[in-house]
Amino acid sequence: MMDASGIDAGVLSCGPGFDQPDIAVCRLINDRLREAEKAYPGRFIGLAHVPALKPQEAAAELKRCAVELGFPGVVIASELQDLPVDADELRPFWKACADLNLYVFIHPLPRVIRWARMDADDLGRMLGWEFSLMTAAVRLINCGLLDDLPSLKIQFSHFAGGIGRYRGRIRGFQAREQFGTAQLPRHGRRPKAPFDHYLDQRLYYDIAG
Repeated sequence: MMDASGIDAGVLSCGPGFDQPDIAVCRLINDRLREAEKAYPGRFIGLAHVPALKPQEAAAELKRCAVELGFPGVVIASELQDLPVDADELRPFWKACADLNLYVFIHPLPRVIRWARMDADDLGRMLGWEFSLMTAAVRLINCGLLDDLPSLKIQFSHFAGGIGRYRGRIRGFQAREQFGTAQLPRHGRRPKAPFDHYLDQRLYYDIAG
């Protein structure tokens, strides 16, 4: 199928591993992806799957995937066990990725947006996934993570939920003084550089979805 479509290589990830707390399951996924790489040299590229909220286990498996398996990146969900991607509990994960020069691919899960209005018309996947990605992108930028870890590379799926169409609105509400949020700890956060800098210069995207 790849040959017929003119696709040179595919990057592989596994949905059950996006937010997987069991290290044994993560290791199984990673080993199977490595088998696929070996079976079709140059055609498949594996991404690491780790229990991101378990610092020691995640760091060890990230190192194994980077050094022994040769994976260039790791995949996580846009929400992890009901925590946002800027949660303090994930800081060790982000630092380990930066230290190992692994890029992080972010993809949504089916169980995002716990809101009753999403219970019809497949809205969870249709719109909920994209809203989750946009939310993750804004939170990662405003929490200062990209300033603290200048070598960290993050790739968002689905063009970060199509965040570009909301660029003007986001830019406007970043004017914290104007909207009265500058002194509110949870709502007054701002990164060191203008918001557009991170969208244009620090984040990567795919155009699927």
